[in-house]
Parts: sequence; structure tokens; C-alpha cells
Amino acid sequence: MSELAPPPTRRRRLGPWFDDRPIGVKLAMGLGAMVALTLVVIAIGLVGGARATASIDQTVDQRAPTALASARAQADMLRMVGEVRGYLALGDATFRDAYRTAATAFEADLASLVALAEKAPADDPIGARLRGDLASLRAAYAQWQPLPDQLFAIRDDQLRREPALRILIDEATPQIAAILDGIAEATRLQSLRPPTAQNLAILGDLGAFNGAFLSEVSGLRGYVTTGRSLFKFEYQANQTVADTAWQALLGRRPILDAAENAALDDAAAALRRFSPMPASMFEFVEGDRSREDLFQFRTEAVPLADRMVATLDGLATSEQQLLGADLATGRDGLAAARLQALVLGAILVAVAILVAFAITRGVAGPIGRLTSAAQRIRGGDLSYRAEVESRDELGTLASAFNAMTGQLAETIETQQEYIREVGVVTDAAVAVEASEFQPGALGGVAARTDALGALARTFERMASEVKAREERLRAQVRELRIEIDEARQAKKVAEITDTDYFRSLRGRAQDLRRIVGTDGPPEDPSGG
Repeated sequence: MSELAPPPTRRRRLGPWFDDRPIGVKLAMGLGAMVALTLVVIAIGLVGGARATASIDQTVDQRAPTALASARAQADMLRMVGEVRGYLALGDATFRDAYRTAATAFEADLASLVALAEKAPADDPIGARLRGDLASLRAAYAQWQPLPDQLFAIRDDQLRREPALRILIDEATPQIAAILDGIAEATRLQSLRPPTAQNLAILGDLGAFNGAFLSEVSGLRGYVTTGRSLFKFEYQANQTVADTAWQALLGRRPILDAAENAALDDAAAALRRFSPMPASMFEFVEGDRSREDLFQFRTEAVPLADRMVATLDGLATSEQQLLGADLATGRDGLAAARLQALVLGAILVAVAILVAFAITRGVAGPIGRLTSAAQRIRGGDLSYRAEVESRDELGTLASAFNAMTGQLAETIETQQEYIREVGVVTDAAVAVEASEFQPGALGGVAARTDALGALARTFERMASEVKAREERLRAQVRELRIEIDEARQAKKVAEITDTDYFRSLRGRAQDLRRIVGTDGPPEDPSGG
């Protein structure tokens, strides 16, 4: 057994107040200190951030939602105005449906603003101003609500939508029909008269007026429906031709009969009623009210919408300013809290480093050295012993480790001795196989009292018996060889005497004996 290393000395690191305490207590002390400092940091952070939190809460609960709802309501109102304008311009039902959707969203935004205003304290001047602005906004919206449906109804009714066309259809068309009927009646009566040059001239004047008047009406209708100046020019040119033809007809009235003059009187009365109507139509076509729906939209709906948008813009701007002020206050509070957190965090980091250093020296260091001792012992240095550095669990573990190492060294030495004596028994077995075994060769091993000694004694007895049996077997083999040689000779004699030739010789010999008169010896039954 190798010589043991000198017993290690017990060294102090942080003093017995820490070194000799259990590991759990050490960890609890370190973690407790860190937790206590963390709680202090949290408490100071909470106190320092209280103002910032209050400002942020006000921003989150009041300012930001109000500003956002105001901006959404403003956008929805602009969408409503745009969708109404689109439907009035194009007549596409998609714009009307989109208006309904935008109106629903605007009403939801308005309801959100009202709810936010109700949350503000009664003595808050900002809340009071918000409630006043919302009251005026709701009043304006109440005026606005019926307007889009009215405008849609006007847009869907072309005669209500276009005043000039309404005059043309409802007022001018009956007069135009009366004029054409009177001219048609005069033409019919004139055509019944003899076709003299004078009568044919009258028919020509009637036809000229009728054609020019129809072209005049066509140009008027085109200008009223499209507003293109080309149609107005057509109207004016044909009006001049029609007036000239009409004056020619009036000059021929003395030569007309009573029925023809009556027909011209009807036409003249209708023409007098019709004559001022084109000017009224032109006034509508060329003025602001060419489209009644667009005129009412510009004069009634748009001002109301502008007023509501302005109110919402004022709300949004005011709330954004308040939001900026609250955010500035919150930033200042957060900056102060952040500075406090940085200072206390630095202190906490320093304490954590100290705790980590203490735990490293009190726990991790001894564990590392104990691990190094285990590595040396695993490498075969069973004489090395771990250092017992404290009275805690690690010290107990080091002591138990040293005791285990000593027991392991003794066990290994015993096993090595056992293996050597097993080798002696193995060598004896080889000697027995080579017939070189000497009695007494296992005397040392046979003296053991364990199973190996019993095995050695049994093996030695068996080896002696094997040797004795071998000697007896050799003697028997020698005797067996003699018997085998005799049997082999008898077999050779039998092989000679059993041949036909030998029997023939034996018969001749008997014949010779009889001839000579001598009796030979008795015949061997075996043929010998």
C-alpha cells in the first residue's frame, strides 16, 4: 500500500460566522440579501413612478382615447361628405351604402366621445369645455342627419335635380305642343284651299316656321340636358329663323280665313307663354342651381359638415396638446424613476457581486477542489486526500471522501493479493497439464481460510490423485502391450494354419505317418 499524503490543513476564507454555516444557510443569506435589496429598489421605483403612472393613466384613460376618437370622427365625417358628393355626382349606389357605413362609424365615435366626456370630473374645466363642444357637435349633426336622404331623393328624381329640365318638361312642353298644334291646324286648313301661288306661299311660311321652331326646341332641349354651348348656338340660330317666319305669317293674316286666324291665335298665345321660359332655363343651366341637389349640398350640407369638422379638429388639437403635456410630465417622472433605478441597480449589482464572490469562495471553491481531488484519485493516486476546509456539508463530504479513498486503497490491495494467489493456482493447473506439478506447490495458498484456500487444497488433492492415476495407468498400459503382442502372434499362427495349403501339408504328413507305420502325436483340434 502506497504512503498516504500528509493530512490537509483546514483554512479559513470568510470567518467562522460564514464558513461553518450549512450551505443552505449560506445560500439563504446571499439570496435574502439580494431579495431585500431588490424589494427596496422596487419600492423606490414604485414611489418614484407614481406621478408618471398617474399622468400616463390619465393619458391612456382620457387624453389619448379622446384625441383618437376625435380624429376618427373627423375622418368619418369627411368620408360621409365624400360619399354624398360621389353619389350626387355619379348616382352609384355604392357611394350611398358607403355613406351609411361611415355614418354608423361616426355615430359610434360620437358616442365614445360622449362617454369619455362623462368620465371627466364635473369641476374639471377641460371636461366642461369638452362637454360644451360635444353639445354643439351633436346639435349640428342633428341638423345634418336628414340632409343626405333629402339630397339622395333629389338626385334620384331628375326633374327635381335639374330645374331647367323641370321647366322644359312641366311648363314649356305643353306650350310647345300647343304651338305645334296651332301651326298644324293652320297648315291643314290651308292645304284644303286651292293650290294657288299665294296659298302655296302661306304653306311655305307655315312649314318654315314649323321646321325652325322644332330645331329651336331641339337645341333648347340639348342645351338644357347637357349644358353644351353648341346646343345653345343651335337654339339661337333657329330662334332667329323661327321669328322671321312667324313675322311673315302675321303679315299674311288679312288673307287668311277665320279658322286659320283662330289656329294662329292659339299658336300665338302659346308662343307668348313659351317665350320667357328659355331665359329662365338658361339662368338655371348657367347659374349655381343647374343641379338642385348639388346646390343644396353646397349651401346646406357642406357648411354644417365644415362646422362639425372644425369642432372635431379643435377637439383633436386640444386633446393632442394636453396629451403632449401629460406625456412630458410622464417622461419627466419616468426619467427621475429611471435615474433612481440606475443608482439602486448599481448598488444591487455590487451587492450581487459580493454575494456571488462569497458563495463562490464558500461553496464553489471547495466543490472545485473536491472535484480536483476526485480527478487525481481517479487517475490512480490513492494516497491523495481532499482538504477539509469547513464544518459544513462540504467539510463532511470531504471527510467521507477521504475515508472512502482509504477503504478503496485497502480493497484494491487485497484484490491485487488475491489476484496474485489466483495466478499461483493457475500456474499449478498449467503444471498439472504439463505433468510437472510438484506436491506442496500450493502450500501458501492452501493455508488461506477463504474460498480460494479451499480451492487450492481441493486442487492439490485432485492433482495428487491425478498423478497416482497416471502411474497406475502407465502400468496397465505396459501390461496391455504384452497381452496385445501375444494376441498378435497367436493371430499370425492362426492365419497360417487356417490356409488350404497348410491343411494339405498336414494331410500329407498324416499319410506319411501311416505309410511309415508310426503314429504321430494326437491332432491338435485347433489345427496347430
